[in-house]
Amino acid sequence: MTRNQWLIVIAIILLLALGGGVAYVASADDDIDELEDLYVPEPITGRGKPLTHAPADGNGVVQADPQSLANACNLDLRTYALARMLASENPRDTDLVRIAVAWVCCNEAARENTTPEQLLLRSTRPDRNGKFGSQLGGYASTTNDPVPQDVQIAQRVLAPPTADNYAADPTGGAVQFDSPRAQRAALARGAPGYVSTPEQVAAERQSEGKVQVTLPGVDPDYMRFWRYA
Repeated sequence: MTRNQWLIVIAIILLLALGGGVAYVASADDDIDELEDLYVPEPITGRGKPLTHAPADGNGVVQADPQSLANACNLDLRTYALARMLASENPRDTDLVRIAVAWVCCNEAARENTTPEQLLLRSTRPDRNGKFGSQLGGYASTTNDPVPQDVQIAQRVLAPPTADNYAADPTGGAVQFDSPRAQRAALARGAPGYVSTPEQVAAERQSEGKVQVTLPGVDPDYMRFWRYA
């Protein structure tokens, strides 16, 4: 393997360490100024066995029927879809970060008067609309099959507030998140579609009436959240 090939491999590993799709979660009508999610066709080491086997095709679309995938796990579609997002966006993060990311999806769905599964299946791309897959054209990546840990987080977020396993929203209602560190790295290497600095992204969020939220013990340069003031 040449030196350049090694550098590419190292860069991909560093990006994956930031948690899959590392850019802010955007609405379908937002400009795509985030790094395209990285497709990992094989199970992620150390995360257990995937509950389904439905890889994305070359266009980043999972052709398997979403409801059939959920049925195969004895899960409702909402739980399965949310777990699949966690497996794709933040597979290696702490429970706190993953709970926060799951809540961001739920909060945005509520704001748009829809459901988390409908939000995650919606896409401006005709071939992706109604299916799981790449973030491009959609709200978030759902490329990767979930493992039991992803389902557990999804169930905790979706549980009734009175349930013993319920996980409350640590963001206080955030509807977006982003990683300044990942944004700078993507800009430095000229990633397609990445045109905004972290500072420009923050200014845009603030102009929309949002305020930044940080989680205890989580470096805001690694992950920050945004909610309406």
